[in-house]
Amino acid sequence: MSRVAIALLCALFVLPAYAQPNQGVQVRIFQYFLAKAQGGDPNAEFIVGNLYETGKGVQQDSKEAKKWYEKAAAQGNQSAKDKLDGGKHAAEQAAKARQLAAEQAAQKRADAARARMKAEIAARARMKAETTARAKMQAEMAARAHLAAERAAQARAEAARRLAAARAAQARAQRSIDAMPIVLGGNWYHSQNAAQFLPSASTSCLQVGSSEIVCFSRRLHRDVGGSALTYTVKSTLSDFNHTGDFTANYLYDVLDIGSAGSDAPADPSAAVLAPAAKLGWQQPGQTLHCRTSNAQTVICANRNNQMFEFTKR
Repeated sequence: MSRVAIALLCALFVLPAYAQPNQGVQVRIFQYFLAKAQGGDPNAEFIVGNLYETGKGVQQDSKEAKKWYEKAAAQGNQSAKDKLDGGKHAAEQAAKARQLAAEQAAQKRADAARARMKAEIAARARMKAETTARAKMQAEMAARAHLAAERAAQARAEAARRLAAARAAQARAQRSIDAMPIVLGGNWYHSQNAAQFLPSASTSCLQVGSSEIVCFSRRLHRDVGGSALTYTVKSTLSDFNHTGDFTANYLYDVLDIGSAGSDAPADPSAAVLAPAAKLGWQQPGQTLHCRTSNAQTVICANRNNQMFEFTKR
């Protein structure tokens, strides 16, 4: 580049305030270097390109500026080459900057997506943990309620059992019958005959233990099967309990056998409650199971389930 061109170029950049008002000078300068550029001067080509780029002396036109820079560079003008390289570098830098910005934006979007995914995973995990915890709590509450219900049922059953036992005991106590004094205090008859093995007008009894009574009758007479028997009875009354039950075991001792004045006794049960027509103690003895439910009546049954009722006079 010539010294004049360099000086002029410097003036264009260094003194813009001075050159701006004088557009006519700028136009002439442009036309001057345009003519030289059109003649193939590489330095003039560079200057014209610069004037087009800056819009001094001519309408600003970046395409024309590039065209003249390329012409100058093609003829070896280093300033034009640097200008074009700088433009390429700036374009490359701008492209790289845009690419970097796009990559950064994509990375931010990816990071945001990963963050959202992590947040969703964490939220699902929390929800699952909360659901599991609620289910566990509900199961524990159900188990505790079931256990409490079982315990309550057991307590109710135990209370009912105790109540039933208490009522049964009360009922037993209410219906408990002390049969021994009832038996001892009676003058017992079977039909019209004095009882043979219970306290009566013909039988004397004595308590010999906490639950045993021994009785002896006087001489008794009875016609049995055409025979007139004279006999005594020894009886033992035992096994008294709170229900009024007791047992009567008795033996006949036939002292004499004679002829009866009648073929049959008046009482049909007399033949059952009478000895056989043979002398001496008659073994084995007889057993009756008896019960008194009040102070006026004793009912007994033998092993053949024949029933005998004794009443108190």
